[in-house]
Amino acid sequence: MGVASVMRTLTPIAYMPITIRPLTVDELPLCVAGAEGFHREFDLPGTVIPAVFVANWTTFFTTCRSTIFSAWRGDDLIGGLGAIVSPDFHDGRLVATEMFWYVRPEARGGMAAVRLLKRFIEWGDTYAEETRLVHMLGGHDESLDRLYRKLGYRPLEVAYVRPSRKGPMDLLIATDTVL
Repeated sequence: MGVASVMRTLTPIAYMPITIRPLTVDELPLCVAGAEGFHREFDLPGTVIPAVFVANWTTFFTTCRSTIFSAWRGDDLIGGLGAIVSPDFHDGRLVATEMFWYVRPEARGGMAAVRLLKRFIEWGDTYAEETRLVHMLGGHDESLDRLYRKLGYRPLEVAYVRPSRKGPMDLLIATDTVL
C-alpha cells in the first residue's frame, strides 16, 4: 500500500482536499444525482429527466462556451456549478450566467461552494464582460446575499414562475413544435 492510499485511509473524509475542475462531456451523467437533489431541495417545477439533462448539457458543451465546474473530494463528486456565456439580449455584450450551483448537503459547511463560485467568476471574467448569478429563493437567502454583495454583485430582478394552464400537447400544437 502506497503512502497516498495510507493517507486516504487515515484522513477523515471531511479533511480530504477538494479539487475543482471542469467536467467533460463523458462525465455529464455523474451530475444527474446533483441535478435531482437541487431540483428537489428548491421544489422546482417539472422534473429532472436524466437523458434530457445530459443531452442539453452535451449540446451546450459542443455548441457554445459553457462549462460545469465540479467539486471533488477524492473520487466523490460533491458539487457543481454550470454556466453559459451568451450575448445580452439588449446590447449583445457577452454575459456569463450561472445556471445552477449545488453542493450535496453532507458536503456543505466547507469551502466547496465558495471555490466553485470563485472559479465561475474567474471563468466569466475571462470570457464575458459581465457575470450573472441566478439566486434561488429559499433557505440561504441572507448568507448568500451577503456573499454576493461582498463579491461586488447587486440584486437585479426576481423571477416569478407559474405553470401553464395548457398541457404539453396543447403547447406543441400552439407553437407548431415537433418533438
